Amino acid sequence: MERRITCLLVLCLTMAFLLGPAALASEQNLLATEFRSNGNPISGWYWLRDDAIQQFAEWTFEDIPAGSFELRLEITALATNRAGGGRGFPAQFRLIYGFPGSGMMGGAFETQMVTLPNVSPSDDQLGYTCRGVVTISRSAFPAASTLVFKVERTSPDAYHVAFNKGSLVILAPTAEAEALRLKVASPSDFASTGDCILGTVWCRRLGQNLEWTWGPLSEGGSILEAAVNLNLLVTNTFDGGSGFDAVSPVTVLDLAGEVVELGTVQLINTFKPRFSGDSGGIGYAVSGAYELKDPEIILDGFKLRLAWPAIAPLEEETEPTGTTRHFGGSEKSALLAYVAVSSGEGTEAPLQTTVYDILNDPLAYAGKTVRLEAQFYGWAGKLVDCPPPASRSDWIIGADGWYIYVTGPAPEGLSPWNTEDYWKPLLLEGTVRTKLEPPARVCPYLELQTVEVIEDQEK
Repeated sequence: MERRITCLLVLCLTMAFLLGPAALASEQNLLATEFRSNGNPISGWYWLRDDAIQQFAEWTFEDIPAGSFELRLEITALATNRAGGGRGFPAQFRLIYGFPGSGMMGGAFETQMVTLPNVSPSDDQLGYTCRGVVTISRSAFPAASTLVFKVERTSPDAYHVAFNKGSLVILAPTAEAEALRLKVASPSDFASTGDCILGTVWCRRLGQNLEWTWGPLSEGGSILEAAVNLNLLVTNTFDGGSGFDAVSPVTVLDLAGEVVELGTVQLINTFKPRFSGDSGGIGYAVSGAYELKDPEIILDGFKLRLAWPAIAPLEEETEPTGTTRHFGGSEKSALLAYVAVSSGEGTEAPLQTTVYDILNDPLAYAGKTVRLEAQFYGWAGKLVDCPPPASRSDWIIGADGWYIYVTGPAPEGLSPWNTEDYWKPLLLEGTVRTKLEPPARVCPYLELQTVEVIEDQEK
């Protein structure tokens, strides 16, 4: 029976967690802040196996980065076919996830059926361990920083499954990862000294080149990587054949025409067979990419030039070293692709709002920087339904009969316990955070950045 799970199983599972993907993943992985289950507890695991299908396991995760990106969950469970059952069975269950409602705001939940493969090694005496990665969409609640996950069996005949607090791990992008963006830009200009044939400019003698220009980019952050992707035509001679590669010299210039970088680009032709006679234009297409050594140069604009002669690759054994190639292209033959890093959170202007607006739709403001005016209410805790979010030192602001907690230093010159300081007007900036409080309340609060006491203003 399931109660035979011994210290050996606990040791094996501990090692699996230490060596498994969740443990080896980056620091961005999120662990549950709360866990509860009414399943049958056995050796640190809670078994869901009742005929009434009332047993469940539930996790709460906080401080999830805002965004419409998908979330990846790594889930580890135990599964068997009955009490004291056999090995090798998958874990099958219903996953319910979302955020609960609170006060003036309703909740939103999604449901997904999950099957985790049994990954027990052959020397595992019980063979109950199941693990897999599940992808869920959070498009229905992109601003939620607190999410609840609940699992339950679907029928009395379903396999028995067991979970614990560490069974769910969110493989969530960090705020830094969310700031990375892949972008592309077409050339702003194209020039060539080659021979134009049916819309393609060919370079096949000294002095002929292709040159693309990109103007300055209006990026607010920095550039991690940048490359010019090329789709050209290459052949071996006039009215040449198919399947020929080439290596072309590359010159990178600034917009003033000064050379800033030299290199080469390998142009690969995947067409087979190679044919050295007149192929009638078939099999000329090649592709390659030139990675800029200093990607930041694209911010000020640059030119990329390919000049004849292009030559056969050095590893080419069927032709003499330095055998030349003809190559051709057009304005559309080059595309700049780059990875940009935005300036980061807090660069956008704070949202002007009110205490009422935050309370009315906390998840819409979660993670956003806001600016608001309110009055100081110190430690008048009875004004707020939610408890202090971070510590007993958290204090309260209010406006028009609506109140919210602030975590951070109290305004200079004001005392949270001195009621004579209450009602003093403040101007605050901070980030809206949310915290889930039992039984199912979303409690917003302000993570303070700056606060200013507004002087010489009547109450």
